Amino acid sequence: MNEWPKKKEFYEFIIKNDVIRFYEKPIRLRSGKESHYYVNWRRICCNARLADKLSDYIISYVNYKGLKPDTFVGVPEGATIIGLITQYKWACINGLDNYSLSLVRAKPKNHGDPADKYFVGAPKGRTLVIEDVTTTGESLTCAIEKLLENGVDIIGALSLTDRGAKINIVKHYAMSYADELLSLLRSKYF
Repeated sequence: MNEWPKKKEFYEFIIKNDVIRFYEKPIRLRSGKESHYYVNWRRICCNARLADKLSDYIISYVNYKGLKPDTFVGVPEGATIIGLITQYKWACINGLDNYSLSLVRAKPKNHGDPADKYFVGAPKGRTLVIEDVTTTGESLTCAIEKLLENGVDIIGALSLTDRGAKINIVKHYAMSYADELLSLLRSKYF
């Protein structure tokens, strides 16, 4: 299969919006690893205009891959916003009546309606799980396991940036790779 036609544009979007930052002193990642660079999608996901653009890229990538999700859902908390925005846009494109909005809870709710324990609006149909950055894949794998335990039909997992994680539980797609981005940044700035 050929390369996604918007890959170069997407990488430029990442670089232009400082998704990757460098640090003289290494920082500790959630995984426990130390790194001189940090991939951070929060600035994009917390800006309405940039999140809208990011959701366009996600939909373009999903269409290119021939995926047909009914629900996009973000891994708590890093990809929750972009999961909701992408799902809303996907529903607008495909007919609002047939699609739900779903939010996965980071921690189960121990009171109220049992249907709300793990979700605010349970995912329906073929579900694509979105993660912002995968380093070890631990957060993504935990979210997928929780979804599978609750009977969610997962067609795959999509990382905005993959730092080399090995995801074996479902089909894993990566829109960008940290090593490729670092190579581009090296050639641009060094």
